[in-house]
Amino acid sequence: MRVSSTYLTAIMTRSFERNSGKISKIIEQQSTGKRVNLPSDDPIASSQLVNLQRENSVLKQFQSNISRLQTSLSQQETVVTAINQQTDAIIDDLLSAANASHSRADMGSFAHSIDGKIESVIAALNQKNEDNHALFGGTLSDIQPIVFDAKTQQYRYQGNDQTRETTVANGINIKENTLMSGVFSKAGSDLEVLNQLTALSSKMKNSKIVPSSYLAELQSAHEMMLQASKKLGATFTDLGGRQNRLSMLAEAHTDIATSNSQAMDELANSNPAQASTDLNLYKMSIQASGMTYMKISQLSLFNYMS
Repeated sequence: MRVSSTYLTAIMTRSFERNSGKISKIIEQQSTGKRVNLPSDDPIASSQLVNLQRENSVLKQFQSNISRLQTSLSQQETVVTAINQQTDAIIDDLLSAANASHSRADMGSFAHSIDGKIESVIAALNQKNEDNHALFGGTLSDIQPIVFDAKTQQYRYQGNDQTRETTVANGINIKENTLMSGVFSKAGSDLEVLNQLTALSSKMKNSKIVPSSYLAELQSAHEMMLQASKKLGATFTDLGGRQNRLSMLAEAHTDIATSNSQAMDELANSNPAQASTDLNLYKMSIQASGMTYMKISQLSLFNYMS
């Protein structure tokens, strides 16, 4: 079958264009260092890359949530530590005061010491974070959790007992806030322990009242504060447990993100050695095709006539 010169030229032109396109693509890959620059370069790899990138984006959000929550829980733990120290100091004062040998003046001194520590506890319970939100008001973080009612001469809790949660992994939420009003509650009444302690302090400062008349109250207050101390211990355990879970999840997310990044590199990055070899092969193919075309185009029937 005779092949026309026009048809041959068209075939060779398409071959040159195809190989030139391959060369351009390889040069682009060498320039960017990426094997997949467009979805059409490798549809399957491109789909896998999109999935891995989406997963890493979700992991990044989880890591951000974890970091923010770790900061908040660490701050809460610091404040709870301060409250615990003041609670222990009040326990010591009550134990020392529960002695019939003390004078009324001595009791007044103990009372002033206890008052100062109660004020420190209240200040800590009203602590705010860097966003000016109350740490221990439940979900009502925009108001001061504890106020002093001048009419009743008692502290009153204005927050609630609801919690907030943050998503830190697929299907895993961790509580953001710590409920503290119950630490000093009694018989279901928030802050009853501190209110009874404040009332007792008023008696201790009253020089007209004989100390022996409220020794039983001192012992009762001592027991109440010991119970509060136990509740604080449980709060520490809860805070520590949440922070440990966050640390483990953060490490797991980091490992997965690192693995995903490595997989993306393997899918997307070009192999310099392979790219160089392919480039040389396509160049040689173009050169060979060009030489073949030149030789064929120079042939005619006269070459076969003797």
